[in-house]
Amino acid sequence: MTALSLLFVALTTSQASRRVELSAGFTSNMVLQRSSKNGPFIYGFASDIDGEIPGIFAEVEGVGGGGEKVKYTKKALYVRKFEQDETPSDPATPQPPPHGSYEWKVELNPSNAGGNYSILIHDDKAGDMGEVRVENVTYGDVWFCSGQSNMALSLSYTFSVESLARELRQANDNITDIRHFQYGGMGDHFEAYSPQWITTWNSLSADPNLFHWHIAKESAKEPLHLNKRFSPFALFSATCMYFGVELSKRMATKVPIGLIQSAVGGTQIESWMSNETLSTCSDVSRTGGAVPQNNGRLYYGMVAPFANYSVRGMIWYQGENNVYGDPGNSIQHQGYGCELPAMIRNWRNIWRSEKQPLFGVAALAGGGSEGYGYHMGEFRWAETANFGHWNNPQMPNTFGAQVYDLEDPWAVVLGRDPYNCSLPDPNTGKYGKECKPFPKPDKWSKELRYLAPLVRNNSPAGIPGSAYMGGIHPRDKRPVGERLALSAIQLLHPETQSSLHGLAGTGPTLVGCKYHGHRLVIGLNVSLLGKEGLELRPFNNNRSSWGKKVTDSLGGMVCIASSTNTTQRIGNQTTCHCQGWDYIMMDPPKGSQNPGTFWYCRFGPGYKPPKHVIQNEDRRKQVEKSIVDAKLRYNTDSPLTWVPATNPYQSQWIPVDLKSVGSNRYAVEWDLKQAGIQDTVHAIRLAWPLFDSPLVGDTCCPSKDVREGKAICLPGSCPLYTNITANSFHQNLFSRSKEKWLPSR
Repeated sequence: MTALSLLFVALTTSQASRRVELSAGFTSNMVLQRSSKNGPFIYGFASDIDGEIPGIFAEVEGVGGGGEKVKYTKKALYVRKFEQDETPSDPATPQPPPHGSYEWKVELNPSNAGGNYSILIHDDKAGDMGEVRVENVTYGDVWFCSGQSNMALSLSYTFSVESLARELRQANDNITDIRHFQYGGMGDHFEAYSPQWITTWNSLSADPNLFHWHIAKESAKEPLHLNKRFSPFALFSATCMYFGVELSKRMATKVPIGLIQSAVGGTQIESWMSNETLSTCSDVSRTGGAVPQNNGRLYYGMVAPFANYSVRGMIWYQGENNVYGDPGNSIQHQGYGCELPAMIRNWRNIWRSEKQPLFGVAALAGGGSEGYGYHMGEFRWAETANFGHWNNPQMPNTFGAQVYDLEDPWAVVLGRDPYNCSLPDPNTGKYGKECKPFPKPDKWSKELRYLAPLVRNNSPAGIPGSAYMGGIHPRDKRPVGERLALSAIQLLHPETQSSLHGLAGTGPTLVGCKYHGHRLVIGLNVSLLGKEGLELRPFNNNRSSWGKKVTDSLGGMVCIASSTNTTQRIGNQTTCHCQGWDYIMMDPPKGSQNPGTFWYCRFGPGYKPPKHVIQNEDRRKQVEKSIVDAKLRYNTDSPLTWVPATNPYQSQWIPVDLKSVGSNRYAVEWDLKQAGIQDTVHAIRLAWPLFDSPLVGDTCCPSKDVREGKAICLPGSCPLYTNITANSFHQNLFSRSKEKWLPSR
């Protein structure tokens, strides 16, 4: 048994008599936020003796980051009667362990990065029984990682878990001291009716052997899974850990990194903000999820406990359970576009930090089975507060990563593999005869080449084909963390390596277009590109080679004027300028046995059924009447199923290749000539699916072989990059008479 284990056993045996307790997150091995001005808080509970108010002090002793000896004592800022309502809001949420009737808070001295400290918290009126000690405490940068299942997804389900464990075990000066603390997970969550600023949930009081900080290079030494149980390292958030490791590598000054995971699968953003904050946005989503969505229960139970735990920043990966709702708009205070920046302001207002905490966003991945395909483009736009990039007026000091090109390489066959292409046939030990050759490493982009053997092996944590609920949780999470870290570094000056100065903190971002004659060129934001050049990658725009049901992709698309046959057209303006479609199933028209599908532009111009009609259970007849009144035609080519009939307006969107414009690294031409386009172009889009289900159209890999499971979807296969993939956009064109830049929306 290690010395650390003995420490926790000792804490367990003294638990019954302990009169001083620490709130969740304060344990041995923890990382406290470094600062030159404000010291970090440490807080918890204490019991009284015969009604006497406890006298709480913190004694700190150790060695600072510069090797200097440190020793001091601090008195609690306050010791007061605890009056917080701890009633769980859900039967599944356990009662917090019993604790003292007083709460206390101590402000420690500020410190630079590093050091090794012992902190003794004691009640000077209770003797040896009224104390608790934590050891091996250091100072560094602390990051709070939250969201739903793609943040909660553990390392054990990712391709890179074993290689990362080896890397950490052999850690040299390239990777600094990384530590991790887990508070909740896929189904492990803590709901409350009011803010739990201090709690014994998942604290030393709950279980000192389980709920404590881990040093990554030590936890990575444990077997990833043993006796059907995963190690603390294997269970930790993959996105959070990969982010921390890459951030550690990129920092010019080696600083300990502390990672706190507080994420719950299947949740919506409404649960993660206060009721007061939620009330500032209209058209919020009420579509359900793992937690009731309209009462901030996870904000109160899983965010509030860490509001006084100083951090450098937060990262957020969430949205799958909100994409069915209204993407909305930050300026109009609607939907997700309002909710995300409002939540960021909410968190920053309550968090105690010297600097305004940075906030990072991982946009929704492509190829998932849970995201609503017709809203994915508009939703990714909403994740930037409708600016098309992060660090904007509505979301200052934010960074982000587009990861739509990182769908799971085997998303289509997860759970089945009909041709034995993702794993060998267990009977023969060979891959199937129908399988296409696996791409050699030189076919992979340079920054993703390390994934090639891991994807070929397809055995996360040594378990063949291991995945969590299919393609909605892509297993190539390391690039997600790497992109977030690369983006964050640009906001961490002057702490970045000089070699990174000038790198783009975001992908190529549209600022406008030139459209003259039959030539269409898009301009990119120069200030966001830094010193980076563009990279154009080959993309399959040959629709004849696409999968049987594939009519859309995340590549470059242009919308042309309608043909002379206008029986299924509702006008070029609506067809091309619509940013998101929706549909309603209807009763068969007279004389037909086939139910109909009425398509309408939900986000953009054109007719929209009234809300009371859309939401009514007996809506078909009402919708039919409203459509007749509007003199609109609807499609009747499909039987009534949850899979909608083909949108009749999609044929006006044509895939095109992108090509460079000489030496101009801030512009890209859309090759209309190669696509044979002579008609007027009304709109363009990139990484903005409109028509297919997410497993089909929300993809960088539309080819038939990939969609049938005979070949992998090569990560990083979309067409436009810098060091990070391009930001999504949908741009309307209004003129071709003059050669000028047309501003983006």
